[in-house]
Amino acid sequence: MNKNISCVFLLTTLILFLGLSVVCASDINSCAYDSVSDLEKVNNIKDNTVNKVTDNNDNNIKEIKKNTNNKKFTVSNLDNKRKETSNSKLETNNVEDNTLKTVNKKNLKSSDSYTITNDSFSNYFSNKKLNDNIQDGSTLDFKGLFNGSKYSMTINRPVNLISSDKSAFIDLDGGEFVIEKTSHVNVTNITFHNSQTYVRESSNITFNRLNILIENKSIGQGVGSTSIRDGSTNITIKNSNFYTENSGGYSTLVFAGVNCSTIENNTITAVGEVGNLLYLTTYNTNDYGIGMNSYNIIRNNRITGPSSASGICYAVCLTGHDNLILNNTIVYPGSGITIQWGYTGATVENTFINNTITGSFQASINSTVTGNNISGGVSSKGNTTFTNNTLGSISLVGNDVVNNNIINGYVTISKSNNTVDNNLIKGDISASGTPTYNTITNNNYTGTIDSKLTNPANNNVVSDNNQVKFTEIIVEPSSVTVPIKTTTRLSLYVLSENNKVRSGTLIIKGENGNIIERASLDDKEIVEIDLLYDSIGVKTLNITYEGVDNYLSSSRLFNIIVIKQDPSIEVITTKSRIDDLTTFKAKFNAENVQGRVIFKVNGKILKDENGNIIFSTVTNNEAIVENIKVNSKWYTPHTTVTAIYSGNDMYNTSTKSVPFEVTQRESKIELEAQQATIGKTVTLKAKITDATNESITINNGQAIFKLNGRTLKDTNGNIIYAKIVNGEAILDYTIPLTFKSGEYKLTCVFGHKIYERMDGNTTLTIVKE
Repeated sequence: MNKNISCVFLLTTLILFLGLSVVCASDINSCAYDSVSDLEKVNNIKDNTVNKVTDNNDNNIKEIKKNTNNKKFTVSNLDNKRKETSNSKLETNNVEDNTLKTVNKKNLKSSDSYTITNDSFSNYFSNKKLNDNIQDGSTLDFKGLFNGSKYSMTINRPVNLISSDKSAFIDLDGGEFVIEKTSHVNVTNITFHNSQTYVRESSNITFNRLNILIENKSIGQGVGSTSIRDGSTNITIKNSNFYTENSGGYSTLVFAGVNCSTIENNTITAVGEVGNLLYLTTYNTNDYGIGMNSYNIIRNNRITGPSSASGICYAVCLTGHDNLILNNTIVYPGSGITIQWGYTGATVENTFINNTITGSFQASINSTVTGNNISGGVSSKGNTTFTNNTLGSISLVGNDVVNNNIINGYVTISKSNNTVDNNLIKGDISASGTPTYNTITNNNYTGTIDSKLTNPANNNVVSDNNQVKFTEIIVEPSSVTVPIKTTTRLSLYVLSENNKVRSGTLIIKGENGNIIERASLDDKEIVEIDLLYDSIGVKTLNITYEGVDNYLSSSRLFNIIVIKQDPSIEVITTKSRIDDLTTFKAKFNAENVQGRVIFKVNGKILKDENGNIIFSTVTNNEAIVENIKVNSKWYTPHTTVTAIYSGNDMYNTSTKSVPFEVTQRESKIELEAQQATIGKTVTLKAKITDATNESITINNGQAIFKLNGRTLKDTNGNIIYAKIVNGEAILDYTIPLTFKSGEYKLTCVFGHKIYERMDGNTTLTIVKE
């Protein structure tokens, strides 16, 4: 009886325990890659590697054997590993109150939205934490400036933090923005400046389109300025900009005890005295076991370090296992990717695909390195496969496989069981120590092979390697920019060891693959070709050298930039009088010019009487505008006419200005002899007409009369101006009693803004009454 009761009790307890375990596992978000396609790419590269190597040519190709010992990197087993790791670690991750807050996504829906400004901040935050005015799932829309540590905040509930107008600028002056012990928090379109940013013990957190700036301030001592840590999982940081300048040597973006997270499409830049740019670290963390910082994805980021290498700055520093580092560009003259010091043994089985790195690279143990372009030196921690990469140089330490790579420097082999097969090596194959049981086969190399490797006593297999002379195709001039429909001449030759090659064949193909030239170098060193293009753009030549003997084939692309021509314009004007009709002409000293021309006078566009711009179409390489009435405003000392050509598919927009001489009109003054009596009023008359166009009637301007050269004035001494009506200047003048009888010279002087000064003379006879 008692035994039965005990058995039932144990069975019931076991069922409850299993049920509780299921609940715990379901509450914690599973740890899985967010993009299966990336893993499929990995599998495709691993399974479908092209088993050939060439130095950008079709001639130096050898078949190789697949490395059948490579670990299989599949979607299913990686997902399972991430799930197992996430669940096992988080269930035992007891920090402070032994709970990691998890949230049912169904309960996150909320229509509540709150606008947060520096004035309303205290309505929603109490003691730096969200208060009860904010519901789970709400949206906090930050706007404007938040300046000072008083705006430090801790987010411990699932909410959305956004800046809908992208105006939020949060400068905590060393204060903290913390997401802690929660899940399902999204932070979008916010700028953080000189602020410490934390994510602690949280899951399903997304940072999107953030600007995180650290400038001339020590932020992040011991943890990094943006620090994701303490067992956090499923963290996504994407489409964001990180900029660090003179941070006191502290790191920019740090993962510390973080699994199953993604860093993608970000720009990370650091200048001055800084620490690591991206750091997966074990320092200053709780003990999460050797599996910490694993199953993460780092992809499509641009990471740019200081212009000079520093011993305290790595572009990317790794710990952990089964991380995928994909399609990143890393520009830094120091360590591009390396392993955290003292943590080599637990940094294993990472995958590096299609990254471009200007500095050095250190591969973790038992890792895969495929399709990368690494300018600096490469080293391995052992048991790593390098396939289809371009490397600066490489050092192997045991159980490494190197095949199908272009290596622009030496290969150094140490220890045992390394395989170097079917590579293009532009340097020596050397030994460090006394390597044994290594395989070196089917390589093309330019230097020498160390005798320690070829010594039979060391049990290395060294066979079917070919010592070659590398070749380089030279094109002169080294860069070409040429106008459309203009012939350019190129000179091409092949160099090897600084000498021109006199054997083999040079093949030059155009953009469509058509052969422009196929020339044997047996009888000449230099091949010359003339090229002419009838469309603009970048024109690419594919140039191949087919080597013979021990000259290695090579190839290169050469770009010719074809630009529009600058047409030579001659602007023709004629000396013109105000109000006359004139003609403007733009003449092109080029072929088949098409398009339109507008003219400007003194910077103002020429328009018709309705205010419409006058366009002149280029015909027979000329654009002409006729019957232009010369405006009186054009009568200036420095009048210019400018022709502006619109351009077309062949010619650039072009402008040419020339002086335009505008003169005043000429007038004609006619006076008849008159007689006047002393003390009596006489009407003085002068007929004023246009000297070249009698149809023009002058009705304005000014005229004065003179007697014997003295201007007539009134009794107050003021000059008397005659009115001009219908081309006649008329002045009624009373002959002063002081005048003597006799014959006087009567002069009329005419002045007008569009007419030159003109005078006319006659005789005025004055008599006594």
